[in-house]
Amino acid sequence: MKVLIVFPFSKTSTGISSYTFSIIDALKNSKEISCDVASNYDEWKSECDSFKKINYYRGYNILSKLLLIFSLDFFLLKSNMLFFRLNNIKVSHYDYVFFTTAIPLFYTNHPRNVVSVHDLMHKYEPNYKESSSFLKFSYREKLYKLVSTNTQTIIVDSNLGKKQFIESYPIVVSNSVKILPFIAPSYIYDFLDSDDKTFDRENNIFYPASFWPHKNHIKLLKAFLLLKEEGYSFKLIFCGKKNSFRRKIESLIIKNKISEFVEIYDYLSVSELINFYKKSHALIMPTFFGPTNIPPIEALLFNCPIIVSNNYAMPEQFEEAAIYIDPNSVQSIVDGIKLSYNFTPSNINEIKIKFSKEMFSNKLLSLFKH
Repeated sequence: MKVLIVFPFSKTSTGISSYTFSIIDALKNSKEISCDVASNYDEWKSECDSFKKINYYRGYNILSKLLLIFSLDFFLLKSNMLFFRLNNIKVSHYDYVFFTTAIPLFYTNHPRNVVSVHDLMHKYEPNYKESSSFLKFSYREKLYKLVSTNTQTIIVDSNLGKKQFIESYPIVVSNSVKILPFIAPSYIYDFLDSDDKTFDRENNIFYPASFWPHKNHIKLLKAFLLLKEEGYSFKLIFCGKKNSFRRKIESLIIKNKISEFVEIYDYLSVSELINFYKKSHALIMPTFFGPTNIPPIEALLFNCPIIVSNNYAMPEQFEEAAIYIDPNSVQSIVDGIKLSYNFTPSNINEIKIKFSKEMFSNKLLSLFKH
C-alpha cells in the first residue's frame, strides 16, 4: 500500500508539526505501507527515506484560499490537480493521500483522501480573532464544509472532537469521522528510552505556548501575583515567538516588577524543551482552546505534574492524571498551582498507555484498512 503525506509547513510549526512527526514515524515504520512525504521544507528529508519536494509557494497559497473563500470549487479542483502535476507528483499512484492538517490543496479527485481536522475553535470560541476574524472564520467554514463532503476519512483527536464536527457539518457521513488521539512526537520517546524517569525538580512552572490571547497568559500572570502576595516563590517559564501579544505580556511583567520571576524564550531546542519537562515543578496550560493538547502529554511522559484547563476534552484526555482549572477564573488557577505542591496523580501508568507509540500506530494503520 502506498501513502503520500502532504504538509506545507516547517518542523517548528508548533502543534501541527508535533502531530506530523507522530504520523510520519508511525507510517514509515509500518511493514505494510510505503510512505512518501511531500513538503516544501527540505528539513523534513531526515524524517522519511522517500521525500518529494512540493513547491507550495506563497502565491499559490493565496490563490487557493481565494478560490475557496469565493466558492470557486471547480477552479480550485483544477488548480490543485495542475499544482501536483507541475510538481511531478502523481496522486493517482497512491492508495491514500494524507493531509496532516486541512488545507485547500486536499481537494483533488483522489477517491481516498485523508484529512486531519485539529479543532473547530473558530466556531466554539468565536471571541478570539486569531481564529475567528471575519476572513479566518469564512475561510475555515468553507474549508471544513468542503472537507466534510469530499473526504473519505476525517481524523479528529477525541470523542468530543467527533461530536463537534458532526454537529457543525451535519452533511458529513458520521462513520467517515475517525478518532485518533494525539500522542507526543517521536523524538520525545527517543529521550524516554535513553533516560531514567526520576529527575530533580526545580521550582519552575513551565508554559510552552505561543503568545495569543486564547493561551491565557494574562490570567496566569494575575494568578502568579496573588500567589506571590501569599508567599509562594517560583519562576514562570514561557516560550513563544515575538509578536504584538508577547510585547503586551512583557509590558505587564515590567509594570508589575516581576521580570526576575519570568523567563521568556523565543525558541527551545528539543533537548532544552525536554530539560524543562524533567526539571520543572509543573507544566501549566490554562488555554481556552481544545479539544485536546499535546504539550501536557509530553510533560506527563516525564512525570512532570500537569495543570490543565477543564474545558472541552482535556478531562477525557488525562482523566485523573491532571489537576484541572477553570481558565476563566484567576482564583481557580491559583488553587490549581497550590494543589500541584501536594498532588499525586492516580493511575498515571495506565494513562500513559493511551499515549504509547504502539497504540497510536495501530489506530492509525487501521484507518487505511477500512
